[in-house]
Amino acid sequence: MNFKKKAVIMILITSALMAGCSREEFFDLFTLKSVRVVTTGEQTEDIKELMDRVKGHESEINRKIEAGDSLADIYEALGVAFMLRKNWELSIENLEKAISFGNAAHDIHRRLAVSYSNRGRELDNNSDFDKAVYHYKLALEKNPDNHDAMYGLSLVLFFEKDDKKAGIELIKKLIQKKPDYYEARMACGRMLYEDGNRNGSLSVYQSLMEDLNLDSDARTRFENDVMSNINRITRELASGAADDQ
Repeated sequence: MNFKKKAVIMILITSALMAGCSREEFFDLFTLKSVRVVTTGEQTEDIKELMDRVKGHESEINRKIEAGDSLADIYEALGVAFMLRKNWELSIENLEKAISFGNAAHDIHRRLAVSYSNRGRELDNNSDFDKAVYHYKLALEKNPDNHDAMYGLSLVLFFEKDDKKAGIELIKKLIQKKPDYYEARMACGRMLYEDGNRNGSLSVYQSLMEDLNLDSDARTRFENDVMSNINRITRELASGAADDQ
């Protein structure tokens, strides 16, 4: 990882524009909240049972053509189980197998993209980010309304592939389609801020704050963070204006 990329990541971690994400959660930008589970080194009983079922099906695969579908489902379950435990390597391996056995559903590709994104971040491996982009795009080809895939792809493009324009365009498209995807609006505000567009970022947060006043559940989760971001940007803009005088 070069110095510039390290500096950018440290800014993202420490900046108040990260409001809404703890230090640990930042490193799971590519996962959904349901995936944020502590990794364990041991196999749990559900995984052991699935592994045993896989072995049993593999012994029958040549004489039971329908076992192909069953194997695809089992590999998908394994892939999701390992993803929940943040074992990206085994998640990728099993989700790839699920696809090879015929399960090419859009959300399989999204989950595979999630795992590639996280492994890429852990290993600083650009080729994993390329694969994440590929699978996110496949998920969207199969289902253009896969909002989580749009969200994940926009983050990878902006923060990892240095395609800031494409990342911002995609997150804005997602917000237009689903205004109540508040995580996307938070991310959009941060992207615009990191891209040097403080006024645009402030506008996003102010608009979000207005909507939060109408949504009590989301208000509880986001209000403090949004206000913190608004106050910070307002101070920075005021300071910049004073410096120009």
